[in-house]
Amino acid sequence: MKKILITTLAVLILSLFGLNYAMNLAFAQEAAAQDPAVTDTCLTSMKKYFDGEDGISGANKEFRTDIENHFKNKSSTSSLLGAGVQRYERYKLDAAAEFNKVAFAKLSNAQNSAFQESEYSGYNQCYYEMQKQIQDAKKIVMNDIKITTYKKKQTILIEKYDSISEKMRKLNISLAELNAFFATMRDKIPGFIKDCL
Repeated sequence: MKKILITTLAVLILSLFGLNYAMNLAFAQEAAAQDPAVTDTCLTSMKKYFDGEDGISGANKEFRTDIENHFKNKSSTSSLLGAGVQRYERYKLDAAAEFNKVAFAKLSNAQNSAFQESEYSGYNQCYYEMQKQIQDAKKIVMNDIKITTYKKKQTILIEKYDSISEKMRKLNISLAELNAFFATMRDKIPGFIKDCL
């Protein structure tokens, strides 16, 4: 009998704790859903970081401009690759530092675990936004590398074809001069060639 009473009491206490925890979590999520400033703080801050206050002049614009100018350089492609990858890595590190600054500053000020759990989905969205922006930057770098490599290969081929064309032009002129020389020689001594052969 005592065992049944203790077991029943333990189950009742555990269910009360579980119910209290579930209620606190539900209230915290409801409060967060009602106050968009709470959940969107990280996401909004990261979008401002990437796109700028005006939606144009953020880290993305700066990175794209920097990469485009970098790959327009006349240096060899292999020397440009290392610096381009370093700029991409710097972009990633700066984005992660901004995420840490924005996301974890609010979490460190949190008073209770219910607040942290309700904020988790907002910070998760924020993290995925950062990852999406980083992947977009990676695509930009890869695309610029491909375009630059292709253009420089084309330029090298065009230069080689121009060189071959110039040599062929000189050869054509030499052959024309040789033909003119033989024609002149034929006109000057027409009988000599017929008699000797």
